[in-house]
Amino acid sequence: MEGEPLDIGKLLYQADGKPRVSILSIAHLSDQERMFFVTLVLNEMVAWIRRQSGTSSLRAILYMDEIFGYFPPTANPPSKTPMLTLLKQARAFGLGCVLATQNPVDLDYKGLGNTGTWFIGRLQTERDKLRVLDGLEGASTAAGKAFDRETLDATISGLGKRVFLMNNVHDDAPVLFETRWVLSYLRGPLTRMQIETLMSARKQQGAGRTAAADPSTPAAASARLSKKEQKAAAGQEKPVVTAAAPETWLDATRPLPAGTRLLYRPGLLTSTSLHYANARAKIDDWSTLTVLAPVPERATTSPWDDADVFPEENAPGERGDAEQGAGHADLPAAAANQKNITLWNKKLKTWLYQNRSITAWSCRELKLLSEPGETEGEFRVRLTQALHEKRDLDMEKLRTKYLPKFSRVQDKIRRAEERIDREEAQYKNQTLNTAVSIGSTLLGALLGRRSSTRGTINRAASSVNRASRAMREKDDIKRAKAGLQAAQQELVALEDRFREDAEKMKNVDVADLKVSEIVIRPRKSDITVGELSIAWVPWSVSEDGIAERLL
Repeated sequence: MEGEPLDIGKLLYQADGKPRVSILSIAHLSDQERMFFVTLVLNEMVAWIRRQSGTSSLRAILYMDEIFGYFPPTANPPSKTPMLTLLKQARAFGLGCVLATQNPVDLDYKGLGNTGTWFIGRLQTERDKLRVLDGLEGASTAAGKAFDRETLDATISGLGKRVFLMNNVHDDAPVLFETRWVLSYLRGPLTRMQIETLMSARKQQGAGRTAAADPSTPAAASARLSKKEQKAAAGQEKPVVTAAAPETWLDATRPLPAGTRLLYRPGLLTSTSLHYANARAKIDDWSTLTVLAPVPERATTSPWDDADVFPEENAPGERGDAEQGAGHADLPAAAANQKNITLWNKKLKTWLYQNRSITAWSCRELKLLSEPGETEGEFRVRLTQALHEKRDLDMEKLRTKYLPKFSRVQDKIRRAEERIDREEAQYKNQTLNTAVSIGSTLLGALLGRRSSTRGTINRAASSVNRASRAMREKDDIKRAKAGLQAAQQELVALEDRFREDAEKMKNVDVADLKVSEIVIRPRKSDITVGELSIAWVPWSVSEDGIAERLL
């Protein structure tokens, strides 16, 4: 098979741990191929989330456009089970699922009931609206929220163009919002050739990069053979091996190419055990490796500089004899001496100590250490998630810290508004009383008798007092409004401080975290090397003398 392996971790993150957006286009596939691929991706996603730790922070998003046919209400295609599993379980592992469709009636009701946030536009049919309302009611009931079906029915029925309703089961009420006008120059769905053209530059960049060699994966080996070895490939008898070094034949992991001959070339094979211990990195791990190296011509030459190392699970298989008709290359004379075998065994211990160190990673800010076998990129991915969780926790603490402050200021604003209403009512009442009193006084002065002069004077004095009180009430209104303005300014200042503190938390980037490297060598006293054996390694030899190892 050709192409990139379907690895969800690599689709979500680059090798250095940075998040990435991966777009999987299936427009060029047939219906059966589409169903097969979508089912494969969804099952891989289910397997991936189950390898993650639980979290309440968003780790990744799976978005699927035009889900029609993959999650139907009645039929049971192979894609339905993993999709329903994701809708039920993915949120616990930090995976958000976003599904898009033009007709909600095409979706399974169980999935709708497990959907927490809805974005609803204009619906064309009554069936679609009823299905949406049923789904919203089920989701609200599951979340323990009240559901007003009649109000939502009226709201959805009245949605206009570019107007959407967002319903979140964690919010108190739905929200209406309107999108901007968008001018798009998209040509529509891309063809396979167009995608290939767009991606050609990126593929060339990827091919131009030199990937770091994985020490646990031997590189492919090829060589041009000498004429003597080419003759040996024609069926030369196996050289005699000294009894001090047992011999074995290795199984080929690849088939013999057409038009080539099988040749066994000698190598040194052994099994080793390494112990890695580091208290700081909290590592105490044993590793079993199989080492395969070419046999040197001279005893003083170390064979291990060109050795291939196989982890225990990928060690080459062995067999008791060669395949029929295969040739054998000559065995160097140095391999017939027991002293040389012992010397190479000792050199292997030194080589393992110097070259088989492992690297651990630590981050003091988050107090995290890498796990055994974890690469720096994988560790940074874990740091990113830990940073998100810390940010969410700090944001919750920040909200808790500011909540009583906001409540106090909002209560102050409420009291100031109530005072203004009260003072304005008193001012209006006092103004009315003053006007009535002054009018009565003037009327009495014009129409009254001389004997009532004293009463008129008293009423005039009372009117003046009422006017003075009205002026004081007006001053009280000004002071109340000034108090309201001060409280509102205090609220604005508090909101600014909250935003500043929140921005400081949001601006923390995983790239700013210092990741320290911890190099751990195997403990010398615990390095064990098994008995060296002469291993006959299968190679294919072409007509022009080019040999390629079949491991």
